[in-house]
Amino acid sequence: MKRTRTLSLLLLAVALAACSAPAPTPEVKPQDNPAVSNAPDAAPAANPDDKIAAKIDGQPVYMSELDEKVKGLEDKFRELNPNLKFPDDKVAQLRRDFLDRLIRDRVLLAEADRRGITVDDEEVNKRIDQLKMLFGQAPEAQAKFLEGIKDMDRFRREVANQARISKLMDAAVKDNITITPEEVSEFFKAHPESFAVQETVKIGQILITFKSDGAAEPTEEAKQQTLEKTQEVLARLEAGEDFATVAREVSEDKTTAQNGGEIGPVPKGRLPEAVENIAFGLTPGQLSQPIETKSGYYIVKLLEHTAGRMPTFDEVKDKVENTVRSQKQSQLSEAFVQELKTKAKIENLL
Repeated sequence: MKRTRTLSLLLLAVALAACSAPAPTPEVKPQDNPAVSNAPDAAPAANPDDKIAAKIDGQPVYMSELDEKVKGLEDKFRELNPNLKFPDDKVAQLRRDFLDRLIRDRVLLAEADRRGITVDDEEVNKRIDQLKMLFGQAPEAQAKFLEGIKDMDRFRREVANQARISKLMDAAVKDNITITPEEVSEFFKAHPESFAVQETVKIGQILITFKSDGAAEPTEEAKQQTLEKTQEVLARLEAGEDFATVAREVSEDKTTAQNGGEIGPVPKGRLPEAVENIAFGLTPGQLSQPIETKSGYYIVKLLEHTAGRMPTFDEVKDKVENTVRSQKQSQLSEAFVQELKTKAKIENLL
């Protein structure tokens, strides 16, 4: 559940940054910003040619708002793939998704207004710091995230609105969730497989890649040369050289090489299939023969093998309770939003 929440926050951070209109980017400091406005951004001035996508309690949502968000997201993805262009069906789906999100946020913010829920600059800055951390702890990564924000004032308002929504959901839902010991116990009995300890391996790996000289597939000659080089490395290991030292020296998987080739513990389904099939069959300390994959030849040394097992209820009680709580929160949150939508006057014209 934690990974799902992190992914949601990451996508939110990208969407918030992507949907800001062009303007210089000031540094985020409390003293540089006036008190945060707790009102949602007003709809843009009507353009005679701008189609109304929806009305929420009489307030229009223009198609240009949705297209701006789609373009912002597309521009963000284009930083990774300059040739990317969303097809028409993808654009249409994104418009619907953004409209659903906008309707949800508007009815929640209206309820936050009714309840007098506000946030201050300190809360907004703290939330922005959390968003920055999702892009890495390195100052360069965080600076790049901030550089992607084209309108800091608007970005801060949107972050403030999300903070107000979080406060509202805590007060209306999260703080009112009750869970009994019986519910936790029954959930474990009904879903024991969800809490099984997976079989895992910790391995050392060395990769010698194929040299294809730009071709889609390596030649047989290139494969043979790579195999011979891999066999030379294997001979050094079998003669007693330290695996981690050799991995740092020759492995062409730079991500793991710097850690002596060590990876794991990892469950099944995370390693290249050919590597996994061998690794899970080795005994601790055993070296594999060269393993051919699409990228090259691997040598694997099994460091640790942990068998899968079914834990007792007491071992995972807290995890089960958190799962039950998360499911209840999700269900009650959706019901709360639907109740607010029912009370609002919503016309979806998309």
